[in-house]
Amino acid sequence: YGMPGGGRGESSVYATSDEMQAELLKYIQTVVDDVVKYPGTMSIGLSGGSMPKVLGPVLAKLKVDPDRLRLFLVDERLVEYTSPDSNYGAWLAALPEPLHVCLAGVELVDVNYRPDRNTFPYDIGRSALAYEMKLKNHHVGPEIIGRFPKFDMIFLGMGPDGHTASIFPGAKLFRLKLDSYAWFVGVEDSPKPPPQRITMTMQAINAADHVAFICTGEDKAPALKQVFDRDSTIPAAHVHPASGKLRFFLDPPAASRL
Repeated sequence: YGMPGGGRGESSVYATSDEMQAELLKYIQTVVDDVVKYPGTMSIGLSGGSMPKVLGPVLAKLKVDPDRLRLFLVDERLVEYTSPDSNYGAWLAALPEPLHVCLAGVELVDVNYRPDRNTFPYDIGRSALAYEMKLKNHHVGPEIIGRFPKFDMIFLGMGPDGHTASIFPGAKLFRLKLDSYAWFVGVEDSPKPPPQRITMTMQAINAADHVAFICTGEDKAPALKQVFDRDSTIPAAHVHPASGKLRFFLDPPAASRL
């Protein structure tokens, strides 16, 4: 059933995961059909966590020429793809093989000089910049409005603490939010392991045409209420597309406090 978004976009609650996935398919297919009428590609940003299991089967049913589809990661943990912590690895497992070529992985940029071999081996800032350049130049090539990409769709999850992408509550949120013109930045101290990550910035998320949250489980209910109450202390409350549309896909436990 639908519910008012309190100015936070359209919200719908689905009794079963099958119902939610059916509605997600309709939602994505409608946007895809509109975008592919014109030359170019359709860009979709994907988050990690439980999302690959929810959205992977949906994308498998999408009617689209893989050559026209570009998938990218909203955030990534700086680990090898074979690690159980890798969002890229989780999406490869969840997507049908014909769509693997559509998905852009993050290149792990080595630190050139590390006297202590036990320190973290990757350059976090350069890995973020390399991924941004990959999307700019080769993979997605989105229309750029001002200094930010106008991606077609971005799917976000949310943690019980109100984090989204790898933007966590606390002082760093505001630095990320105000970060010059970067699309992606490095995160060195995520409170949730692993600590080293890259994430889209809030400005890049808010430049997209369509942004959707997929939130399930009772542990999300308090933070979701904070989002709808516009509590600026949590990152997810800062998601409001400048000229795009925001939508929430919820299950009854997540929506229980709204």
